[in-house]
Amino acid sequence: MKPIVVNYSIAKEIDVERLQEIANGCQSSNHTVRLNLYDFSISKKILSQIESVKAPENVKISTINKDYEELSDYVKIAIQDLIKHMDAQSNCFLNESVALVPNAVDDIDFNLFNTDENYGFLYFDYEIEGLRCFIKSTGNKGAIPAIFFSTKKTMENISKEDPIKSIFTSTISLHIPKSLCKVYANNEKQ
Repeated sequence: MKPIVVNYSIAKEIDVERLQEIANGCQSSNHTVRLNLYDFSISKKILSQIESVKAPENVKISTINKDYEELSDYVKIAIQDLIKHMDAQSNCFLNESVALVPNAVDDIDFNLFNTDENYGFLYFDYEIEGLRCFIKSTGNKGAIPAIFFSTKKTMENISKEDPIKSIFTSTISLHIPKSLCKVYANNEKQ
């Protein structure tokens, strides 16, 4: 199986327990997962905290320090860094308020991106404060906390002003009707 790249922007202070939950959410028996933690926080503690995190098997963790002022360019920065991981089958861009559930990556059939060139991204339901949220359509992309993109489609659109928007408008998507991530409210577990 080809690798999966999971990018996280971290702009707020989070503890080691939360970092462990992020790492555990990338756990997979079927894929190597490259977990990139972009530390946009003022304190830049992630690099020292990550030493206390036990990476699940098949998860490779990297920490990249960035200036807080660059936070608005997070997706563009992560897409540029994706060039180093062009062998990846899929990629996503999350923030510290979202956690994939353990083995979520194994519940997704990323082969869809190999078998049908028209698919550019897939998404799934989520939980917030213990309530399952069902996504009926992709009309409001900002309301979807976790989207996995085809790396091939991401690279095809890298030169566009907004590669993600280009993928949304030029490809079709697949909804997985399963809750595969949790979203934390502002005051909850961050």
